[in-house]
Amino acid sequence: MANVHNIEITVDLDQMKEQKIALLHVQEHLKEVGAEVFDEDGNNVQTGCLDGIVNLIDGIQDYAADTLGLDEKIVFKLSNDKE
Repeated sequence: MANVHNIEITVDLDQMKEQKIALLHVQEHLKEVGAEVFDEDGNNVQTGCLDGIVNLIDGIQDYAADTLGLDEKIVFKLSNDKE
């Protein structure tokens, strides 16, 4: 990981929560309809890309809750939150 940098960004946490949910739904739908795309090595290209973005969002959410001390209700979509 030679190209790692600390950056400062402004994030709309409500919008990011909804975008993460949408990405997870897209990923689930692709699997359900069999529309996944695989590379020559058999790796699921779409899942890998979506996983990367979802992991980035997870990292931002973890940082906001753990390091910045923001309330988890603000940062995460909790199971009792309305959709």
